[in-house]
Amino acid sequence: MLDEFMQQLDRKFVILGVGNRLKSDDAAGVVLAEEMKKIFPERTFVAGTAPENYAEKIAQLSPEVLIIIDAVDFEGSPGETRLFAAEEMMNSFSLTHGPGFSLLVKFLKNQQDIDVKLLGIQPLDIAFGEELSPEVEVGILKLLKKVKSRVNP
Repeated sequence: MLDEFMQQLDRKFVILGVGNRLKSDDAAGVVLAEEMKKIFPERTFVAGTAPENYAEKIAQLSPEVLIIIDAVDFEGSPGETRLFAAEEMMNSFSLTHGPGFSLLVKFLKNQQDIDVKLLGIQPLDIAFGEELSPEVEVGILKLLKKVKSRVNP
């Protein structure tokens, strides 16, 4: 799975982190995007719960691929990451930020030829709380380590 994600970084990409910091592991996309912003500051946005608000900024960068990072229950192990196509994320998952995803994807696809991917992080708990579970933290750190080793071999 990590290899498939890493291949996306060989393209002209933009990363968009989505999530709610007040719902435990639902913050995974925001936390990971904040760290990715340190590595790719011009190509990473931290959207919180309103990804549609970044549509214009993303369109201005004309990326080949938009990678949306969010907590997604795909019935994996907590902290596990998987890359999905836009169509899968809009049709197959119950996303807490669903309407925003749909608006964003439709707008961008109408503006340009763009591949939209979802990097899903399997949450353990999305109840109210401000702490990530240890499993999700490990998953995030594992992905960051691989990205950093690619950028700074």
